[in-house]
Amino acid sequence: MSDDLLQPSIGKMVSAPRKMPWRVQSQLWVAFFGGIAAVTTIAILNARRLGLDRRKQWLMAGAGAVAFGVLLALWLRQPPAPTFIDFARGSRELRLIGRVIAVVLFLLHALLQKPADAHYRVFAKGDYASLWGPGIAATFLIGSLQSLLIIGLAWWVRS
Repeated sequence: MSDDLLQPSIGKMVSAPRKMPWRVQSQLWVAFFGGIAAVTTIAILNARRLGLDRRKQWLMAGAGAVAFGVLLALWLRQPPAPTFIDFARGSRELRLIGRVIAVVLFLLHALLQKPADAHYRVFAKGDYASLWGPGIAATFLIGSLQSLLIIGLAWWVRS
């Protein structure tokens, strides 16, 4: 007869991660400055480092796609402008809304990563990798591509 009371409640770590994960809280800065695509990319990469199952990774990707679609739909509702530059300039409110959507998306990603992150902290007792390099790269590269893609698609559909 097995006594469940004496069994560990958290469980054994399946294996130590090959690469150290990033702190989940640090992804907030990528969300704020980089946007939806950047924070989704970083969150999925971190989820792989933490050993999250594929279902949660796909859920993160799906949430990122939905958020991107919402932002694109808002851009498509913007009134037409005579030139591409005027169209991009008249979008301050939409850029702010995009940041808010990205931060809310970060909260969802953080919620999905939280159990695996706690598991890593308890069992691996290792330090976290620095997010400075990958975070800045994602912010500039992926964030810029996201902005160009949304503005370009909205301009193309509207004209």
